[in-house]
Amino acid sequence: MSTNQKTYSLTHQPRIIFDGAVHHRNNFVKNKAFILNIDLHYLPYYSSNLSSIEQLLSVMNEQFRNSI
Repeated sequence: MSTNQKTYSLTHQPRIIFDGAVHHRNNFVKNKAFILNIDLHYLPYYSSNLSSIEQLLSVMNEQFRNSI
């Protein structure tokens, strides 16, 4: 092992959360994750609850409606 590499003791399986981009769903990524024992999770194609701009617009819309 080189001096730049570090090892960590993991008590839980690492997880990565990806969006629906094609390059995140290819076999290369899935195979590497399998080899490294990484659990992959994918977001739904559209989720307004997870989008920061959607949350901001919702708050602004509510304030606008309440000010009229």
